[in-house]
Amino acid sequence: MDLTQEPVSLEIGGVPVRGISYQPPSPARTGLVLCDPFAEEKKSSENTLAALGRALAAGGFSAWHYDYRGTGDSGGDFEQFALEEWRDDLRAVIEQLRALSGLERVGLVGLRLGATLAAEIAPVVGACCLVLWEPLFEGRRYVRELNQRTAIKGMLTGSPREIASSGESRVAGSERSDQEGMDLGGYLLTPALLEQLGALRLAALPDLPALILECNGRGQVTTRAQALVAEAPQAQAQALVLEPFWQRVGLVNTSPLITATVQWLASLEADYG
Repeated sequence: MDLTQEPVSLEIGGVPVRGISYQPPSPARTGLVLCDPFAEEKKSSENTLAALGRALAAGGFSAWHYDYRGTGDSGGDFEQFALEEWRDDLRAVIEQLRALSGLERVGLVGLRLGATLAAEIAPVVGACCLVLWEPLFEGRRYVRELNQRTAIKGMLTGSPREIASSGESRVAGSERSDQEGMDLGGYLLTPALLEQLGALRLAALPDLPALILECNGRGQVTTRAQALVAEAPQAQAQALVLEPFWQRVGLVNTSPLITATVQWLASLEADYG
């Protein structure tokens, strides 16, 4: 019997939220919700997250991957929503997973923004474990990086819109002359979303088994990840020599990242008995 992959959906606040469910050949004991990164990073990582879902199902886990409201195949417009609504989406997805599957043991696997949101909601939803791929430690720094990337893209492509919007925009919490948000390569970041992104900060990990996986050219864990793990007895951090696939248009071999994730989760599953 092969693993199954099928569309799933629910409604949140009158908006359809759609995703994909990856199920193993035999009944799973643990479910995992995959938490998306932000904007262009989501586009670049879709293949990797789909491969992760299939690998988790092949490893005996039940994996669920939904698009936040206003993104992907889910309903609503991007500018209608901000981080608080996306946190609500993750909470609702976990509730549905438990209701449909009967699984009480549910963990979270997130990439970039999704990793930070996962760490925030994990204690609220009673998550059993966390896997954080390249989590965002500080929102203000992240918005600066997005802005810089958009400016560079505008200069390379000669897009007046991207050059202008990047030059006029700001990081949430710093000086700003207008209140119209920021155009990020076609994604309109509203003032509310900018404010919530700017306030984002991963200062501590919840008290549950957690794995931080970082990707860089050195294969070294960053000092921020080390500091988080030092204060969290059940957490550990690893680094892989891997390109930032969430920023790439072409394919990147992310199988080492997926393998490390599945192996760590399998070791936890063995501990559960």
